[in-house]
Amino acid sequence: MGDVTKNFSYSEFRVSRDYPQVAAAIELTKLDKLKIFWFCHLILQPVRDDIGLPVVVGSAVRRGELNGLVGGVFNSDHLFNGYSGAVDFKVGDDTQKYAGIIFKFCRKRKFFIKQLIFYYPSAGNFFHLSMVDADFRVWERLYCVSRGNRIYFKSPQEARQYLRGADGG
Repeated sequence: MGDVTKNFSYSEFRVSRDYPQVAAAIELTKLDKLKIFWFCHLILQPVRDDIGLPVVVGSAVRRGELNGLVGGVFNSDHLFNGYSGAVDFKVGDDTQKYAGIIFKFCRKRKFFIKQLIFYYPSAGNFFHLSMVDADFRVWERLYCVSRGNRIYFKSPQEARQYLRGADGG
C-alpha cells in the first residue's frame, strides 16, 4: 500500500539504479510531495489502473549531486526546482508495447504535461514525463532513439525510420 495512492509511495520518487544511497538521502519538501501527488493522481495511478500492470518509477526527484552523477542537464525538470518536476517510468515488462496507450492517455491530460518523451529500447525503454512549469509550455511529445548518443524526433515515424537506417533495414 502506498502513502500517495494505493500503489505509490513518496519513497519511490527518491530512486536511482546506479546511485541508490544518494537518491535515498534526498529529503522531500512539501512542494516536492505536492508535485508527486499530482503525478500519481493524474497520470501514474490511473495508467496502472487502466492497463492493469505495474508502473515502475526509474527516476524522479534529484538534487544537484545526484543530477550530476547521472549526467543530468543543469536545468533538468528532475531537480523539482520552482514549478518543475519530472518522472521517468516503465510499464510492465515491455514499455514499448504500451507507448500508444500512454500517449493517448496523457494527451487527455495535456494541461498538466510539459513534455512526454518515449525512449525507445535503444535509448532505455522508458517514458519521461514532466509537468508544466512557470513558462507554461505545454504538451511537447518526443521520441528518443540512440546510436551511442540520444537523438530526439517529433514523430514515431521519423524515429523508426532512423532506427531502420541504423540496422540497414
